[in-house]
Amino acid sequence: MIILYGPPGVGKLTIAKKLAAKTNYKLFHNHLTTDLMTSFFDIWSDTFNVALDKLRNFLITIAADSNLDIIFTFVYENGIKDTQLRQYIDIYESRGGEVHLIQITASLKALNSRIQEPDRKAYLKLYGTDALKSYLSKINPFLEVPGRNNLFIDNTKLSADEAAEKILEYLKFLSNTSN
Repeated sequence: MIILYGPPGVGKLTIAKKLAAKTNYKLFHNHLTTDLMTSFFDIWSDTFNVALDKLRNFLITIAADSNLDIIFTFVYENGIKDTQLRQYIDIYESRGGEVHLIQITASLKALNSRIQEPDRKAYLKLYGTDALKSYLSKINPFLEVPGRNNLFIDNTKLSADEAAEKILEYLKFLSNTSN
């Protein structure tokens, strides 16, 4: 499992799509799980969060049990989503899978530009510079997941294809060093 994480608007899903197209990895589009849960529960309510977590855990379990390589995108919020992220990693690794954490970041100027892309509205994503400013005043999504090896990619000046290629080079390097 490849986990692409970073702040809203950094391009995680765009990179994940490029990466999936270049590999046999399947894209776990986590915003689709969010959209599904909103048809049943009030978004971000306690019930919504529990159901969303259970659904994602179930899908990751099935993927791992099926030896399916997946790409998962995630906004890491230190202290807030630690338990969720650890669950996803533990589920996959406990079934023999490998997990690779890739932190994607970009300049604030780039984020402010990207956060206004119209396709963000389609998946209930954070949208607009005011929303990003408010979010960043409360949460620091730029932190590295502690206790694990992380590849760090600043894609301020990289295309999604270039970022995907960097990830592929990293995975190839890891594969060569483990043999």
